[in-house]
Amino acid sequence: MSVTTPVVEAGRRRKPDSKATRRRSSRAAAASAVISVLASAPPGVALAAEECESFAAIETAPLDACASIFVAAPPISVEELWHELGLVEVVAQDHAIELVYRGELDEPSAISFVDLELIDTERRDGCPPVGLVEIVTEAESDRCAPGMYVVNAGVTLGADGRVVAVLDDHLLVVWHGALRVLSIAEVEPPLWRLIWYPPWRLSPPR
Repeated sequence: MSVTTPVVEAGRRRKPDSKATRRRSSRAAAASAVISVLASAPPGVALAAEECESFAAIETAPLDACASIFVAAPPISVEELWHELGLVEVVAQDHAIELVYRGELDEPSAISFVDLELIDTERRDGCPPVGLVEIVTEAESDRCAPGMYVVNAGVTLGADGRVVAVLDDHLLVVWHGALRVLSIAEVEPPLWRLIWYPPWRLSPPR
């Protein structure tokens, strides 16, 4: 899969200017890869419906309207997905996102796609956090209609990725087995703090 240069189209919907004014750092930009999630996407099965209605004022499509991206593999629970990745906890602190993990874990690097953009995220008490994404491909197919979609943790991103967690302004995703971060346009990727979780317990002194 080749890496291509992103193209910014006129009139594309973005986050409000209050967040769009933050620019990506040169380090994050160098680490980012622009990839097509439509490149390889076999048929799959539908995921469960959202428990809470999100982005009610925006016309969104059901995930199976773009089955080649969002239902490209059987559904998986967040617990099972995190266990496969060695993740124990994802904690948003004031200045960094803490990733508590077992085994080995590399710091997530930035990623972007030529046919999918993160527009917004929503986190409400009592509801699973969700992201609003837009499919921007110009070539509509019978397995993916361009438009707005609401995604949450566990949803596939083509045949090679899944959403791992929804953060403020970002999606933590796994792509080809590695953790990556998809951010709203012109929002800098977060800082990370990796915390190793030991597989043993220490006995109290006697």
